[in-house]
Amino acid sequence: MLPLLALFAQTATLDADPGKAALACAVAVPVANPDADSMQLTAQLTYFVMQAAKADPGTKAFLQRVEELAGNLDAADGLDTAKARTILSACDARFPLARKAVTVRLPADPLRRDILCLGAVGIVYGAAQGMLEEGGDPSYERDLKPIMDGYVARLTDERLAQNGIDGDAKMDVFLGRELIASLELGNVDRITQACAGVLGN
Repeated sequence: MLPLLALFAQTATLDADPGKAALACAVAVPVANPDADSMQLTAQLTYFVMQAAKADPGTKAFLQRVEELAGNLDAADGLDTAKARTILSACDARFPLARKAVTVRLPADPLRRDILCLGAVGIVYGAAQGMLEEGGDPSYERDLKPIMDGYVARLTDERLAQNGIDGDAKMDVFLGRELIASLELGNVDRITQACAGVLGN
């Protein structure tokens, strides 16, 4: 990927292929804003990787493909802050919801909404746990845990089975579909904020 990134840094023109373009954007995110809130950066980077997984799904479940692509991101050698910000200007035009502070409207269907929230909150909660293990700010994990627990409690095996989702394979399909659809709503941080407001209703 690095020769491709070097080309982007010079021209600030994203590849026509949406998967390659999204991965270049993902690499640029932390370089462009090194002092930004770590959770916001994680959400933005994840949005771009989710777009790449949508464009190039491979043979795995969607969330597994997202994890695979995120784990294989190349280091941004030779990419400085100014170049990364130039790239992200093109990324904002191509993927306008990745970094925008939008107010998310969750699906009206309760099951779709809860599964989407489980997925989105699960992504940011997992990131918060990773940050905590590395000595990062513990407030992220502390604040996200009750939200995560709330959606786990809502999505009982009985409720899922009543809706034809009996087993991990079917859950992976349903979850993947909702996460792909969420790319039209906003990044996982913005979705998590909307999901937090639903608990207790």
